[in-house]
Amino acid sequence: MVVWGHADRRMNQVFYAENLEFLGSIIYSFHIALFFIISGALFRGGLKGRDLPAIFSRTVKSILVPFFALSIVFVPLKLLTLIGSISVTSILEMFLGIFFFQSSDWAPSGVLWFLFVLFCGTMFTAILVKRLGLSLVQVLWIAIAIKLAAPLVDDIHFFAAGKFARNFVFFVFGACFAEVVKDNRVNTRNFVVMSGYIIAFVPFFLASDIYKPFFQLITGIVGSLAVLKLCAIIARFKSPIGDLLRYCGRNSMSIFVFHMPSFIFILLAITKLGLKSSYLGFGLFVLLGCLIPLFIEIVLKKIPIIYPLLLGRAPEQRLIKAPQEE
Repeated sequence: MVVWGHADRRMNQVFYAENLEFLGSIIYSFHIALFFIISGALFRGGLKGRDLPAIFSRTVKSILVPFFALSIVFVPLKLLTLIGSISVTSILEMFLGIFFFQSSDWAPSGVLWFLFVLFCGTMFTAILVKRLGLSLVQVLWIAIAIKLAAPLVDDIHFFAAGKFARNFVFFVFGACFAEVVKDNRVNTRNFVVMSGYIIAFVPFFLASDIYKPFFQLITGIVGSLAVLKLCAIIARFKSPIGDLLRYCGRNSMSIFVFHMPSFIFILLAITKLGLKSSYLGFGLFVLLGCLIPLFIEIVLKKIPIIYPLLLGRAPEQRLIKAPQEE
């Protein structure tokens, strides 16, 4: 969905407006929220079992180090995209973007702000719970208040303040309701729940322009939960598609961080082939936007020193393989 949501806007603008804009706006209403909700749910277990220094150490290694390492790696690619451009970002501005203005156009990549905000959200939550003794529900109320006041800091890129204000609530929601997020059982109840999420999503999505912070809060949560239920259902089927989805899910962070640099070369190819105004071109854009990052992931596994530096974890050796029967 992230690849789709970023690929469609790089197609011919008339083609995008006539064929892709509506579906793209639906995806945009929850795709980033989905990443934060999943991250919050995964964080929940570590919050219970670790003290604050251990959480800080782990979070720096798994999130902050990859943010800085990837940002520096992407500087040359950013310079490549600026060749022949009227608007030129200097190397100094890029480094200011990396260290101070993480969500600005100065940053070498347009998506890495997610990692920085995820680090801030993780540590802010840990401090409120571990040091101040607040419950996750109390932190959620604070996050909701921040979300509703987000327009006040929407354009502030210093330490990605605007992005943090808009997305912190989704991380805390995931942590609060980790059991709901992780519930991947395929049964009648979850079919009904998924249908309810989809039905609830529609009116809030249609009304999202009334007051975006509130309605985007609802569409972000409801849309994400609906997609999680749908993916759980698809993944249960023993088929190449189900296996591929599981593989992509395990390597979703690689797809997230590497798809934008891949777009530089994909866009050149699509443009050269004259496919910017066709469904074929868009399909290739999305397909290659997933496959190239997965290929990069496989290559990085061969370099065990570099892999954790860029992706914050040890390489996983599993290939695309269906789960074994118990």
